[in-house]
Amino acid sequence: MLESMRQNLKSLQIFLWLVIAAFIGTIFLVWGQGGRTGGVASQDAVAWVNGTPISLSSLENSYRNIYAFYKQMYGENLTSDVLKSLQLDQVALNQITQRELLLQEAQKYDLRVSNQELISTIQDIPQFQKNNRFDPDLYTQTLARARLTPQEFEEQTEKSLLVEKLELLIKQTVRISDQELVEDYTAQNDKIEVEGLLVKVEPFKERAEFTDEELQAYYDAHKETFKTPDRIKVQYLHFDPQKIKEEVTPTEEEIRQYYDAHEAEFNKGKEVHARHILFRVEQTAEEEAVNQVKAKAEEVLQQLKGGADFAEMAKTHSEDTASGKEGGDLGFFSKGMMIPEFEQAAFALSPGEISELVRTQFGFHIIKVEEVREEADPYVKATPEIIDRLKLAQAKEIAAERAEISYEDLLETENLEEVAAKDAMEVHVSNFFAKGEPIDENTMALPQVQDVAMTLTADQKFSQPIETPSGYYLLGFLELKESYIPEMDEIKDQVEQAVRAEKAKELAKAEIERIEQALVNGMAWDTILANTEEYTVEKLSPRPFSRRQSYIAEVRGNTEDFVKMAFGLHDGEYSEVFELSEAYTILRVKNRIASDMVKFEDEKETLRQQLLRQKQDTVFREFTEELRQKADIKVKENLFS
Repeated sequence: MLESMRQNLKSLQIFLWLVIAAFIGTIFLVWGQGGRTGGVASQDAVAWVNGTPISLSSLENSYRNIYAFYKQMYGENLTSDVLKSLQLDQVALNQITQRELLLQEAQKYDLRVSNQELISTIQDIPQFQKNNRFDPDLYTQTLARARLTPQEFEEQTEKSLLVEKLELLIKQTVRISDQELVEDYTAQNDKIEVEGLLVKVEPFKERAEFTDEELQAYYDAHKETFKTPDRIKVQYLHFDPQKIKEEVTPTEEEIRQYYDAHEAEFNKGKEVHARHILFRVEQTAEEEAVNQVKAKAEEVLQQLKGGADFAEMAKTHSEDTASGKEGGDLGFFSKGMMIPEFEQAAFALSPGEISELVRTQFGFHIIKVEEVREEADPYVKATPEIIDRLKLAQAKEIAAERAEISYEDLLETENLEEVAAKDAMEVHVSNFFAKGEPIDENTMALPQVQDVAMTLTADQKFSQPIETPSGYYLLGFLELKESYIPEMDEIKDQVEQAVRAEKAKELAKAEIERIEQALVNGMAWDTILANTEEYTVEKLSPRPFSRRQSYIAEVRGNTEDFVKMAFGLHDGEYSEVFELSEAYTILRVKNRIASDMVKFEDEKETLRQQLLRQKQDTVFREFTEELRQKADIKVKENLFS
């Protein structure tokens, strides 16, 4: 069967291996390179990696997979502006060239994938199994639905296994010293509690004073910041599928066909609602480390058997951070959604029952099943939703057809009102709008409509049908207000607000500097806080934080510098003035909370494995980046233009 087993780990992971490991909250997404059988003709190449050509079809496959992933994430919010910001075409090219680099490097290390490794890998994929056994017919049928041949799939799976072997080889070189472990632990667990004297900008806005001359000077210096964008006014027809779908009535045959084609979505079979507690340990960990983690898991298991609350124990002990904070709750899942060992244990439990320790590639699990359910007649339950989906799908097709017909009529008449009258449609008139602004009171900002609207002119008056998440639009140009710099009198209120904010900031800074001088002169911290008649000051009291803190609510966007400054203070020392968002502060250390080194010793090996994984990931990223820096990568000129 080997010749029927080789391709695409990228299609594999975006289509077939879209296996959600719910207890670690990970969706695997890989690249999308097609098989290279027969080589790539030079005229078909879009890039060259150390002389090896990358085909256009490979790049297209990669892009489709990445696009499908983001479409699933963003849904209708995946607008043209979002797509542009994501630069998916460049991401696809980067991923596919990186894959080729890793494959070339694997060859240098003389890494190989045996026939048995390849066969076992594919036969273990749940999507190719019936009754927990590999099914050749299901294998070929599933690949056919993904538009893959067995040979393509097997070739690409072999390549992916080679990349995995290279990754494992590089990661095996990583070691964690005891000193590194201590430094990492204390960076995460040494905490500091500070307090600050806080002067906010807002109260000083009422005190800000300025002259007409200052307003004029500010306006003259900042004219460009007041420049208005181009704004356009259009008339439009909206072909709305939500309104059209009421005209559609799916047949019983269409409903049944849709159900049969999507049965896996609607008929989950037996589902269990489970919780779990995860104790992480690498599969390759040494026996001593495994035994330490196992002993800790056994201890928790005994407490659970003694009546301890499972949810509370999960919050305290689970190393699956995603579900741990929810009491280990994984929700309902059906067969095929979890890795085999976990799934087998969960489906063998009755409601309320707790498993023994379950070992998987992620470590040891304790599982509790809360509820088991199986839909009696999934077709009946699914029918209303299927009807709605079919109606909407057909309504979208009708909307597209009507929009196209109306556009053809528009080319003849060049009169939107006349075209609208044929189908008794309403001609809407927009407000003047710029990009990012609502089109009118009833229509939100639609990037697809706005992009096209800004290209219309009195000469190029009408648009082609524009597809948007809310249907199709036909636009007709009415008027353009070009960008301009308003005169001072026109925007005096805006200028006053800007000057007031600037003056208030100056006053707030002067106030915190006055407080700083008072401290230098010997005035007590608490005296300044209590003297609200003399000082416009508040107390800043963030919760204790570590050197690894990534967000402090009171600091907002400047956490990194704030943490660095705080940990640089000596006891009894005042900080320099520190600027926050719309405020200034002076800090002092209130308390230092040292790491629990007894706890560290108890958890040392588990922490070592966690830090090892992080360092291994970093080393492999650096390894691939170094390959890229040294590689000769050429990209076809104007590829994305």
